[in-house]
Amino acid sequence: MLVSVSSVKGAPGVSSWSLLLAAAWPHNADRVLVEADGSGGIVAARYDFPMAPGVTDLVSQVRRGSFDSGFAMDTVGRLLRPQTPQEEQLWVVPAPIASHESLAAWANLAKPAATAMARDRRLWVSDCGRVWSGSPVEVLITSANRNVIISDDAVPSLVVLQSRVQSIQGKVAIIVVGSPKHTEAELQNFTGADMVWQVPHFNGLAERAGDVITNSKRARRSKAWQAALRIAHDLAEDAILGGQVAAPPVGQAPHDPPQPEQVAS
Repeated sequence: MLVSVSSVKGAPGVSSWSLLLAAAWPHNADRVLVEADGSGGIVAARYDFPMAPGVTDLVSQVRRGSFDSGFAMDTVGRLLRPQTPQEEQLWVVPAPIASHESLAAWANLAKPAATAMARDRRLWVSDCGRVWSGSPVEVLITSANRNVIISDDAVPSLVVLQSRVQSIQGKVAIIVVGSPKHTEAELQNFTGADMVWQVPHFNGLAERAGDVITNSKRARRSKAWQAALRIAHDLAEDAILGGQVAAPPVGQAPHDPPQPEQVAS
């Protein structure tokens, strides 16, 4: 399954939210964050781990026709939180820092790569950043099972957001960051999105997302993590209803609700 995460204007925290949503996803399968930002990758540099293996290796899997459910994830990415249980494992496939190198990696094989990720049993969350018309990573949006678009709450941004939502076929969800003057229902009616969430502007969002990598207690108590849990749960529930992922076994919830000690005071 492929979930694309992108923005329409500015820098509303797409990379951080992509990481948080991948980590919070309740589906018991490998969760993979793949950087597909045409402006270049930042996750490896931000959190201080090697950029290889990465997107270039992933694209090579597609080129060789060996992208299937059996290929070894450690050939294309890095396992974060290696001490966590299998159902909580999180992989990252970093992109080159330089924009031209990142775009070159996707240029010829973005379509077959997107198709493969959309059909794969793993969850692939593609951090597409701000996507422009004609970008090679645009196909990751058009091929995705679910699209998440992040925007700030400024009126001009919301107008652009409406246009973007209406240009995408398939399920589109939006996250509006800040303190908009409109309710989620009003934003949904205005944009035509299938799902809408409002979240405040979290100070230190990148640091909170980084805490998720180390699986620290501070991360689990943060309000950003609680918001990510709610959004990931709603997306997973919608994907189950749409037949994109298997339903959990009878008697098992799609995710365990946060425990009292996990909730920020």
